[in-house]
Amino acid sequence: IASGRPALAIDPLRIASGNAVAAEALAWAAPQLAGGPVLFYSPADPAAESQAAKKQRVAELRAGLPAEAKPALALLDAFAKREFRLWTTLRHEVVAQGEAATMALVVGLAELDWEVRAFTASCVAELGATRCAEALRRAVAEEPFLEARRQMTLALAALKDAEARDLFAKAAASTDPGLRLAGVRGLASVVFALLALGELAA
Repeated sequence: IASGRPALAIDPLRIASGNAVAAEALAWAAPQLAGGPVLFYSPADPAAESQAAKKQRVAELRAGLPAEAKPALALLDAFAKREFRLWTTLRHEVVAQGEAATMALVVGLAELDWEVRAFTASCVAELGATRCAEALRRAVAEEPFLEARRQMTLALAALKDAEARDLFAKAAASTDPGLRLAGVRGLASVVFALLALGELAA
């Protein structure tokens, strides 16, 4: 790279995801080879970079929280620190914060601990926090853990979020029974919501 020769970074995560990285790299290299050798390289560990970026994002979200959201965030933090996590009890306490909890729930959906993300999604569902819908859609699309994905899908279903139709359809096609049921529930919630609005023929 320092020599100034053409160089292309190869992301191992794209290879693992099934992207045609080799074909893309060869297509990039072909016109460059007349001028000499080219370099393919892997940058710093993308997983580590991604984790650092997530930590930074969570820190920024926390720093921007309004004062009224901090009690709810403290409850989410309390959940994260407990070895035995009582979902129902703490969820009721978070939901009791009402609309003030919304921004704290957005932070919770971005946390690094998957169980905190799953618990937060269950809080969103019980609170009916529609302002969290966009953050939920983003979170479920990025979520690697099945149970967290299921809870997020159920939360979107509880919100009757029409913009999550593609996510619901994908979940409904899952081989996991729990996620599949959550997806079906989401699709049904959207249909009923549209019928109620008269936007779908009966």
